[in-house]
Amino acid sequence: MSGRIDIAEQLVSTTVKLSTDAGVGTGFFYKMDESSKGDFKPVIVTNRHVFEDANNVVIMLTLVDKNSNDIVKRYNIFNLKGSVIYHPDPEIDLAVLPCPGIFQSLMSQGYSFKSVFLEKKLIPTSEQAKDISAIEDVYIIGYPNGYMDEVNNRPLVRKGITASDYKLDYNGEPKFLVDSAIYGGSSGSPVIIYNRDGFLDKDGNYNLGQPRVHFLGINSAVMIQNLEGEISEEDVPTAVGLTSRLPIGLGVIIKSNQLEAFEEFLPE
Repeated sequence: MSGRIDIAEQLVSTTVKLSTDAGVGTGFFYKMDESSKGDFKPVIVTNRHVFEDANNVVIMLTLVDKNSNDIVKRYNIFNLKGSVIYHPDPEIDLAVLPCPGIFQSLMSQGYSFKSVFLEKKLIPTSEQAKDISAIEDVYIIGYPNGYMDEVNNRPLVRKGITASDYKLDYNGEPKFLVDSAIYGGSSGSPVIIYNRDGFLDKDGNYNLGQPRVHFLGINSAVMIQNLEGEISEEDVPTAVGLTSRLPIGLGVIIKSNQLEAFEEFLPE
């Protein structure tokens, strides 16, 4: 991310709507395996369950043409089965789609990109995590029920709070909970702390005028209450429609540090 552009503008430029033949989800651009020279492998991150039953996906990219005009271009990706990389732990609901070919193809046609990449330096270090309170405001960026600003190719942003302490692994797993309305289409949404004007650290000091951005995790599932009153964790649906089960307003978020496991499996 750049320090020259408003942070909020950059955050809403990180995501991409994933319209597959199996449903709708959210993806976001991420710099994988970034070197000290700034080279990196571009990927689209989403949930495992978004791609598992899909063969093809359509994405809409905001580009800048040779005349410096913003345009929205449709891009089709076929034969996902041979391209998607799944997290090596089958219990971790994450997948990445390496996408250097997309950028190379469109750049060869004279386009430049307005998309912004999330990156490893936005993931809280162990020291930075100490300043993350047990209760924090968070933002969830994506396409709930497939909704978006289609004319401007923008996602929607929802706000919530951490329902479990980010510093702890919820029930011993690399996850935490958020209290927010989570709907189908939000699978794969990045979950962000964004304090524009400052933040309170662990020692009670208010860092006035120092914006804070942390990429905490990726939305994966929701807590559902069935007709018998039982509560369970279920994948956020990719199909948009009615359900006989009642969400209880809790989303299950996979911690962003789980993305590191993909690096050894990426193509050169």
